[in-house]
Order: sequence, then structure tokens, then C-alpha cells
Amino acid sequence: MSAFIRKEQIAEHLALFIRLRGYSKSSFAKKVNLSRPTINQILIGNSPNETIFNKQIKEIELAFQLPAGYFLATPQIESSMWPSPSLQFSDHLQDERESKNVQAQLLDELEDLLDIASLYL
Repeated sequence: MSAFIRKEQIAEHLALFIRLRGYSKSSFAKKVNLSRPTINQILIGNSPNETIFNKQIKEIELAFQLPAGYFLATPQIESSMWPSPSLQFSDHLQDERESKNVQAQLLDELEDLLDIASLYL
């Protein structure tokens, strides 16, 4: 069965994966080398076509060395999977070379915080 047909289920599993691993959407996008809007598109189940969607999911699986079809399976959640605060990932650079996009970055981070808060409410 094509992953594209089950894109809503994959989106749910991916959102849970991102949260359990302690990533924001921005830091996750950087880790998997996809744009943040692309991650948003996948998470809302609004990918443009099957070929692109399948390629994007494969890129995510490769970035984390996950088996093919990982996001099709029901996730097994263990308490050890919840990250401690010291394991939270940040998308901030050590130096401030990209200061021209500070406002956009702050708005993206605020949106991430609101997304995370909405998951717990």
C-alpha cells in the first residue's frame, strides 16, 4: 500500500515522533534537510503529490536511520522515549551570522511553542 494513501496517519505518527524526540518543527526541518513549510505541509496531510510525498518521507527515515515504512506502523511509546529538558534540541546557531532573519525566526519559534502547547491542551 502506498504511503501517500495513508498520509494522514503518517502525519500523526510523524508529529508524535517529532514531539517525543524533542524537536521543534524548525530544528526538525534542519535535521532532515527539508524546509519548515514542507514539514508543515506533511503534518497537515497536504502534500502535493505521491512522488514528492514518498521522497520526503524517505528523506526523514534516512536522516534518522529508520526502516522503510516506519511511520506507517503504530508507534510504541515508552516512558524512556520522553526527552528530559537537557535533551531538547535547538535550532539556534552558536554565532549570530543570520541576524537578518531574526524576526522571522522568532515568529517561527513562537508558532512552534504554540503548536507544542496545543498538543498538551
